[in-house]
Amino acid sequence: MGSTSPDRLEAVDAQRERRTTSSQTTPESSRTERLLSEIATYLRISAAAQARAKAKSLIDSFEKATVYSKLDGVTAQAQIEADTKVPNQTISDWLRQFVRAGLVSPPGEFHKRPKALFTLDELDISLEALGGRVKRKRKAALDRGISLTQGTIGPEQ
Repeated sequence: MGSTSPDRLEAVDAQRERRTTSSQTTPESSRTERLLSEIATYLRISAAAQARAKAKSLIDSFEKATVYSKLDGVTAQAQIEADTKVPNQTISDWLRQFVRAGLVSPPGEFHKRPKALFTLDELDISLEALGGRVKRKRKAALDRGISLTQGTIGPEQ
């Protein structure tokens, strides 16, 4: 990174000052902000509708949904691992899938860590429903004499 001249710093400060001064609420700026907010809302709703089917097929377990819900752009992957008990490598694999699917933005200028672009609610994914599916799978496996936690035949201990 090259050095920044004092003239350049003054220009940046002056530009920042103009933005601060011009951002004071006026009827025109208030209208512009409202329109921008409406546009952002429309785009978010449209994007979520487009992503919903892919998200439902990709976020297909309670654990994946829990990991996805913790992707706030701030929380470290090690903390997510500690909170969810999902192995770090598995989280890394899921993050790559989420980014490829357009559900998560990779770290960038505005956030240091991966950030979910939608809430689970916006994607119409319910942690409770996924948790329920896990319980139904476990009950069905137990009915067949299979332990999902131990990978053995016989009742769970």
